[in-house]
Amino acid sequence: MRLDIALNPLPLPNSGEIFANYFGKKPTPSDRKSQLEAKNILSSIASTMNRQNIVYADSTVSLYLGIFDYLKSIGCNKIAVSKKESIDLQRIAKSFYGDNCFEIQIDSKCNVSLHSLQEAIKQGAEAFFVSETDYELFIVESLENIKHTIKDALLISDVSFGCAPSKYTDIPFVRGDRITAGTKASVFCFDKKTKNIDLSGVDLFALASLHYGIKQKTELKITDTKQRVINALKTVFGDDLIFFIEPDKTFKNGFAFGLKGIKAGEFVYIMSLDGIMITNGEGCNAMTKEPSFVLRAAGYDIEAAREMLSFSFTELSDSEIAETVSLLGLRYRQHKALSIK
Repeated sequence: MRLDIALNPLPLPNSGEIFANYFGKKPTPSDRKSQLEAKNILSSIASTMNRQNIVYADSTVSLYLGIFDYLKSIGCNKIAVSKKESIDLQRIAKSFYGDNCFEIQIDSKCNVSLHSLQEAIKQGAEAFFVSETDYELFIVESLENIKHTIKDALLISDVSFGCAPSKYTDIPFVRGDRITAGTKASVFCFDKKTKNIDLSGVDLFALASLHYGIKQKTELKITDTKQRVINALKTVFGDDLIFFIEPDKTFKNGFAFGLKGIKAGEFVYIMSLDGIMITNGEGCNAMTKEPSFVLRAAGYDIEAAREMLSFSFTELSDSEIAETVSLLGLRYRQHKALSIK
């Protein structure tokens, strides 16, 4: 049994029409037909994002630098980045903007601090990186409140989780490594006119992979699986179960929790041997000793933050949930008994 975590990208299919035309092609669309195919795929993704323009990037770093270059081109020289955004984004933004990059703090409930937003506005921030759903706790942030606070400033959001940008997001972006295995192709979208996109650097297969992953995300249907998983966890773990954030505040197919008396990083590794993929933090921090950086930013101490686990899932039957949670319970009791205090 396997629970696919949100940070664990979708696997590539073995076959399918969307990929059939790309095997054997050169990495970049140099011929006219390939350029047309790339343009059509990018247009389709832009349409899914409900935006007019789209920019392709071949890696996450290129994605962030591309967004920063675009912001510079429209005269946006000061930005603010939420402490819930990825560590990579926070570091690259600080390196690129220096003292003109401001931190947006979060409160004890892991929500963006409106006071911190207002302070960034006073310092002249013209663009704000705040995503509707973070990739550690899966908390759903009210972008309506964010946009109301920052007014005419640009709101930039990672929409890789559900690939459905909020109407309040000015510049949505999608990270390929959070969408599908085997590609780092990424995109960001906007509505203001700019120069034509140069297709010479587009990896057609990577772009097709990204398109497939986005399509899978937007078609994902979840009913009451989340509540049934939570009920099963409560039954098996009882008082040993901790919710850092109430599950009704998180995305429809993901939530974070903790188990008393263990270090999450070690438990992640143990469960991976059983094929159950959970995480103790952002994808790049999974199976490390690093605690959740979101919980740390919210004021939790290191020991408490190290107890955090999170996962997301597709539709699961009652028997699949029972089998998975029972195995979690067994491994938890074994690990707790063997742990040296």
